[in-house]
Parts: sequence; C-alpha cells; structure tokens
Amino acid sequence: MSIGTGIFLSATLLAIVILFAVTKDRWNWKSITKWGLLAPIACVALLSSGIYLYSLWEGRPTPQVTFNEIRLGATSADVKFAMGEPTSMDGPDRWIYDVRTGAERQDVAVYLIQFKEGRIRYILYTASESQIVNPYLLGFTLGASYQDVEEKLGQPSHLTNSTDELDRMFSYDKLNVFFSFKKGRAIAYGMYQPADGPMKFRDEAAGSAPSK
Repeated sequence: MSIGTGIFLSATLLAIVILFAVTKDRWNWKSITKWGLLAPIACVALLSSGIYLYSLWEGRPTPQVTFNEIRLGATSADVKFAMGEPTSMDGPDRWIYDVRTGAERQDVAVYLIQFKEGRIRYILYTASESQIVNPYLLGFTLGASYQDVEEKLGQPSHLTNSTDELDRMFSYDKLNVFFSFKKGRAIAYGMYQPADGPMKFRDEAAGSAPSK
C-alpha cells in the first residue's frame, strides 16, 4: 500500500468516526449499517444473475440456416459456385465432395449434398477417424455423445433406427439439424430442410447414410 492510499483510508475512517460521534443520537446507525452492507450485496447478486441469464440466452440453440458456408435451400449452381465441381456424383441429385488433409493427404472428410427439385434437401458431414479438425454444429462435432446432444437440444423431433439397430439418427425440425450416431457417438451430422420430412437412413442394412 502506498503512503497516499494509507492517508486516504485513514482520513476516510476518521471522517466516519467523527460523523458517527456527531450523529449517533439523531441517526439510526444500526439501520444505516445494515442497508450499507445489504445494498452492495444485492447489487452484486442482481448483476451476477443478469450476467448468468444473458449467457444462457446467448448460448441457446438457434435454427441453423448455413453449414460450411452453404445456405439451406441453395441451388445446385450456388453449391458449385461455392465448392466447385463435386468429387463424385451418386445420380444427378446427390453430390459428394471429398476433402483430403494431413501430411500425406490420407485424412478424408466428406460433404454429402442431396438436392430436391434443384435445391438443397440436406448437407451431411462425416470424416475418417484420423481427421483431427472437424466443423462444429451447435457446439458439437464428430465423437459427441448422444446424451450430450439430448441434454443441450432436448428430445429430437424424429428418431430413426437403422434396420440392424446399430445406428440412430436424431432430427431436430426447429433447428434444421440432424445427428447420426453409432455406439452412442456422432459419426455424421448436418443441416436439412424440415419441410421435406425427417431424415432417414438410405441403406438401412448398413445404416451409413441418410436418404431423401
């Protein structure tokens, strides 16, 4: 503590003592002391509550309208402009983009885009286990547990099981997102158009990719 600070605190304390001595017969110092302590505590509590409630509101899940910088409902021309020619195609309405990373380009991430009547029906992301960096969707990435997804997003609007019952897919209509799980962990996720119906497995025997 500096000398100036010590002098200031000493003067403040002396002023309070003098004020008490002069007014002790006229002022209710018990009430003054009580409110002098309670008021700051109440202000701190209200401020802390406000900050906490704001953080909850700010972190609430909101409907997703873009994924990998592609807007929901974008046309095939929009996708080609943003991502280039697809790596391969499974029919005219199902485009596959492979993204290879790593020193030897062995890590593979895949964006699967399904169109319906010329516009995106869904865009799905998955990747090999060696892929380290993956995009986040509502705070989740590959490997997220289904318990964590349910805890944050609530019960899905639709739940689909693969035929072998090894995979499950959660669809959230109000958020425009879906997650596919195997062994309780996310192996794929993405954004879809709820107006076209919930997501379903395309190859129900393998349970590997959605249809529609």
